[in-house]
Amino acid sequence: MVSETLRIHPTNSLGLPRVVPNGKTISICGRNFPAGTVVSVPTWTLHHDKEIWGDDVDKFVPERWYNLTEAQKKAFLAWSTGPRQCSGRNVAEMEIMLVIATLVKRYEFELYEEELVTVEGFLNKPLRCEIGIRRRESLI
Repeated sequence: MVSETLRIHPTNSLGLPRVVPNGKTISICGRNFPAGTVVSVPTWTLHHDKEIWGDDVDKFVPERWYNLTEAQKKAFLAWSTGPRQCSGRNVAEMEIMLVIATLVKRYEFELYEEELVTVEGFLNKPLRCEIGIRRRESLI
């Protein structure tokens, strides 16, 4: 569920820039980039590629994570990748699961928005999201 949420609404939608090191030229998909070139993969674009994720790319489908293809595994960059990926990923994933479980156990939620409209930038954030929260009478 968390990975599907991060796929649809990545926190860093523009991707993290990398600079081609001095004295090097890199080749990506048959295109050469000389030293000093800033290269970045827009996370939002990659997470919404129909060729990778299928025609239901804009739908929330947590079940897609049960049988990921190799292309999907490589395309999921919510935490970045390689030696500069998020060093706090494991702690963050654990905290996310703990917070979600605690909130769902203690509260009922009602969404008042028909559609979540977001602004794409370095952070992909909603313009508005009104919800109602009510403490559960009996805990689950």
